[in-house]
Amino acid sequence: MPDLRDKIWLTAHTRMISEARLTKNARLWNLLIVWYSTSLACLTTYQLVADESTTRNILSAILAIGVLSLSIYIPTLQFEQKAALYRSCYLRLQRLLDLGMKEIDLATQYHDVLENFPNHSNRDWNKLLVNSHCSGRALQDGETNIPVPKMMIFGNFLIQTRDVILWLTAFAMPAILSYFLLF
Repeated sequence: MPDLRDKIWLTAHTRMISEARLTKNARLWNLLIVWYSTSLACLTTYQLVADESTTRNILSAILAIGVLSLSIYIPTLQFEQKAALYRSCYLRLQRLLDLGMKEIDLATQYHDVLENFPNHSNRDWNKLLVNSHCSGRALQDGETNIPVPKMMIFGNFLIQTRDVILWLTAFAMPAILSYFLLF
């Protein structure tokens, strides 16, 4: 039978990964908005001295609407608030482990904590398993090692690669548009 302390430890560490992912996303989205706003300001400044171009004016207006929309939409995703919930959850779970309670009391407290916080995603669970496996630490649930299939490792690699490509594309977009607009 799985050890409850292992289960709590695994849950807490998965929530740590969730918190880190959300915090990183919040920073990247905020940086992207600043980058797009700066690009828009540069384009607007360039338009003051450049020859009149209908295409550039239309794309500048589209970019301005996009920056405004992102500035309004991104806060609604509540990355920071969700990250804070995950942090609070894993801190409470760690406190449970430190209290040295009896198994029945520990189980009750564990389920009480889980009821009050959102669940982590499978992506974060997989990342915990893959990161531990790749660093040479097998994770256990009780006395049984948790298996990490090769497809999970490959899938985690693909997800991280996709994320990097998407972020690089998002950050490169103003430069790509500027190239086509200005030259």
